[in-house]
This record gives sequence, C-alpha cells and structure tokens, in this order.
Amino acid sequence: MKIEEYCSRLGWYLVTIPAGSKGPTKFGWQQPEKALSDPAIARDYYERNSTHNVGLLHGASGTCAVDIDNVENTKIIFEELGINFSDLMNSAPQIIGRENRGKLIFKAPSDLVTHKISWPSKCGDPRKTEVVFELRAGSVQDVLPPSIHPDTGRPYEWAGMPIWDGLPELPTQLLTLWKEWDRFRPQLM
Repeated sequence: MKIEEYCSRLGWYLVTIPAGSKGPTKFGWQQPEKALSDPAIARDYYERNSTHNVGLLHGASGTCAVDIDNVENTKIIFEELGINFSDLMNSAPQIIGRENRGKLIFKAPSDLVTHKISWPSKCGDPRKTEVVFELRAGSVQDVLPPSIHPDTGRPYEWAGMPIWDGLPELPTQLLTLWKEWDRFRPQLM
C-alpha cells in the first residue's frame, strides 16, 4: 500500500506529521486546503520525507473514528448502552498503534464534533483521569499506517475490515450517542 492510495482510492485528505510524532506541527493543518488530497503531490511529499508520519483529516475526508484507549472500560460503557463491543470491533477498519487499543474508522456526517469520556485514574489521585474512549470527528486527525508510533517504535497497522472495500456507515447507536452527547454524558461518567 502506498500513501498516495489514501487520496486516489479513498478520496481522503492527509496531513503531514514530523517523524517521531503523532501530531502535525504546521500552522493551519486543520484546513482542507493545507492537506494533501492530490495523489501525485502526496507521493512526491512522502518520497522526499520518507520518515514522516501521515494523518487522516477527518472532517474534509468525511470520516470519523471511535478511539478506544481502555478496552475494558469501553466494553462496560457500550454494554450498558446496548452496543455489542465484539460486533462493533468487527464492523469497520481498525488502526492499531498499541496493544489493547483500537481506532475504528467510519463514514461520518459532516456535523459531528469530537467528544471524549475520562474516568478517574487507578493511581488513587482523584484529580487524575484516564481517557476511556473518544468519538473523533471534524477538524481532528488520526495517524495512519504505515506511520511509526513514537512510543513503541513500531508501525501502525490496519486490522478488521479492509479499507479498500469502502468505509461502513456509523452504526445508528453510535450516531445517536454522538449527536446526543450532552444527554448521555452524565450516564457515561
């Protein structure tokens, strides 16, 4: 798989990320006109900057991500909401950067924004929290394979459904959770 195929085959907008990082550093990277959407330009950039990482700009690409940072706690929440965690994990392409985490990629309506839920940390300090999961959309990006994870030194990988078959629609239950976040958030906490 070549990076430019994200543009040519999927129509995605890509953001450039310096080597050893998970986030872009260029000013205005959230703007679609600053992203790489032309396959030839993307190919040229990554031929000249082969160690750089690549990110998916969600809003411009019509995508979103369910970013699971704590599998055990996410399962608890989703089961309470009537979402079958195993079925969900098998329903979409997944980006894997670390063990026991995952990022599911779906098609997204244009009006979604990012939300996240954090629970108290197990360290005992009530001021510290840990992210359970994020619903990521809009002017945010997620790192794509074959980028190198800065903490593990290993490449991100695709798992689950193949991305080249097209992305699935966001499941109705997740779309409802996303759009009615303020109503569900107290229950999630």
